[in-house]
Amino acid sequence: NNTSGGNDGAIRAASSGIKIYSSLIANNKGGGLVFGSGDSTAFLQNVTVVNNSNDAGIYANSKVRILNSIVRGNQSVQLHVNAEDLFVAYSDIEGGLEGVKVTESGTVDWNTGNIDADPLFTDPDNNDFTLQHTSPCIDAGDPASEYDPDGTIADMGAYYYHQIFGCTDSSACNYDPNANVDDGSCNEYIEILDIPENVTVLDNSNCFYQSDLDVIQIFIDNSSETINMEFDFNVNGIIEPLELGQIQHWSNGRIIKLESHSSGIY
Repeated sequence: NNTSGGNDGAIRAASSGIKIYSSLIANNKGGGLVFGSGDSTAFLQNVTVVNNSNDAGIYANSKVRILNSIVRGNQSVQLHVNAEDLFVAYSDIEGGLEGVKVTESGTVDWNTGNIDADPLFTDPDNNDFTLQHTSPCIDAGDPASEYDPDGTIADMGAYYYHQIFGCTDSSACNYDPNANVDDGSCNEYIEILDIPENVTVLDNSNCFYQSDLDVIQIFIDNSSETINMEFDFNVNGIIEPLELGQIQHWSNGRIIKLESHSSGIY
């Protein structure tokens, strides 16, 4: 929110190898970033340059490298390269290559991974330029860049979206209210309310991992002729997975202990 005369920009640098990381440049009169003449190279990574007025969001009269950044909504063009080299990769540039103005002997290296898509900011009208969970900029940065703090591929822009993986279906027994990205696990668990006396659930949950139950069922099926029917706690003539053995311990939906002395299982 700065106002400067001419094309001074919110940040103006000349003959300086400036590096800008994880920064928001927004709503400035006089331009966003201005790089004057010089032999050095300006490097921008995970920078959001939006809604700046005057000549361009970024004016480059020196070498500029842009990576994992968002440049949109600036007047009158997004990028203006003049008599120097501009490198852009894995960035969201409004208008794509057409959003770049080239004058004199300027050149543009329009590299891999660039997109032109609404970044879906959370609330740009109120200067909230964080990303919504549906943003195309999430995990769209350079895969070779340092991962975001949540352990995922770098996002584009100044603010990464912190992904928490888990079951997002509130009707599932393993629903995670903190999860904002569904990991596909909702259908991998089953709720069982009638738990036999031999089963101890250490976290007091009625949610069981279906694959563990399936493994126990395979053992029961392969031992049908020798299985001890004393395990039939609900007396229905069938040994069910949770009924097998004198002791079963479960935690976080996974079986961690099964003892069946009479059938030789420990």
